[in-house]
Amino acid sequence: MVTADDGTLQEVAQVIGREVRDTDLLGHSDRGTLALVLLDADFEHSTRVIDRLVSRIDNYEFPTALRIAVGAACYPTHAVDADSLKRQAMTRPIVNWRGGTDRPGDQARSADQN
Repeated sequence: MVTADDGTLQEVAQVIGREVRDTDLLGHSDRGTLALVLLDADFEHSTRVIDRLVSRIDNYEFPTALRIAVGAACYPTHAVDADSLKRQAMTRPIVNWRGGTDRPGDQARSADQN
C-alpha cells in the first residue's frame, strides 16, 4: 500500500515498473493503492524482489512524504483466489517504509516473513 498524492503514486509506479518483468502485473486496486502481481514467483523470490524494489525506492527522491507498506502472499500456498490472496498479503507485512521530502528516517523491516 502506498499513501501519497496521485503524482507521487504515479512516480512510485514508474520506479516499480522499471524494476519488474514485463510479465508481472502492476496496477491500482479498488482502494486506490498500488498492487503488484509477480507471476510464477514463490514467496522467497517475491521477498527478494520486494527488497530490491524498496532499495530502489529508497534511493529515489520523491517530492512529497509517503509511506509504503508491502505484504506478500503466494498462490496456492496462502490462498487460491484473488480476494483471499489480497487479504493474506495484507496480513503478511514484509516492509513498512517512509520517505520523501520529509524523510523521518523511519524504515523498518518486519521480522515476521511467513
